[in-house]
Amino acid sequence: MPKTKRSQDPAMKSDDRDFYEEHGYLGPLRAVRPEAAEEIHRAFRRELEASHARLSIRRLMPGKLRRSLELMETRNRHLDWPLCAQLCQEKAIVDPLVALLGENLLLWRTQIFQMGGATGLDWHSDEYKTLLSPNDRHISAQIAISAATEANCVWVIPGSHRLSRDELLAHHGLEFVIGSDEDTAFGTAHYRQVKGDPEMRSMLMEPGEVFIFHPETIHRSSLAPEDAAGEKRIGRALRATVPEVTVTDTAFKQIYFRRDRCVVLHGTNEPAINRTASWGASGRTPELQR
Repeated sequence: MPKTKRSQDPAMKSDDRDFYEEHGYLGPLRAVRPEAAEEIHRAFRRELEASHARLSIRRLMPGKLRRSLELMETRNRHLDWPLCAQLCQEKAIVDPLVALLGENLLLWRTQIFQMGGATGLDWHSDEYKTLLSPNDRHISAQIAISAATEANCVWVIPGSHRLSRDELLAHHGLEFVIGSDEDTAFGTAHYRQVKGDPEMRSMLMEPGEVFIFHPETIHRSSLAPEDAAGEKRIGRALRATVPEVTVTDTAFKQIYFRRDRCVVLHGTNEPAINRTASWGASGRTPELQR
């Protein structure tokens, strides 16, 4: 099994690229200094507590309306929360994405989440076939806001991005869930464990570290029984693509009260296929740009 590739240098070296292409992920990388990461952790905890209080007041609202308000608290907060916007633009995060995808990058989604205990996702990839067209030029990253431990971390299957579904079943015992990559799942494939144990790697991270992974890399969150003890980890997912890729309106339609769009993460929005928004700076609804 490959050792986890850990680096303190954000610059992409040839062996980093080789590691990514072979194993389908890169990291952990130090994105934020430890002392700054502590401040960020405290700020996220305060915001999540405030969010919980806001949502408790809205619990009697109709389902779709309540779900939209819930998503506004955790999805694309880089559009209205300056700390989230700043975190996305850290050099140690952006530089590897530029090296892997090119100079011009769009950020089309971020997501704040808490995972651990019985809260998590089983084996899946992040292909987003129904949200991106074409869907072969994008990358995801996860930033650790709190520590990711054996009890709550992400697990990846190195090299799974290069395997067919038949090979995933033969080598790792993972069976594709038929229909899981259709519209209802945003085009992301899910798998069930039907035999044996896959050759997997735990992605242990300290606050302020990040790992980057290929859209077809199979991964999951740690899952434990409902009564399992242990703290949930706070993380931040980041999804980047290139301007040549169309980000469909479906990617933003669940948010009713904020006009979510892509933002330019690096370089320019050329060709201008996608409408873009401004980075969050004041909490106001971003003005759309072309």
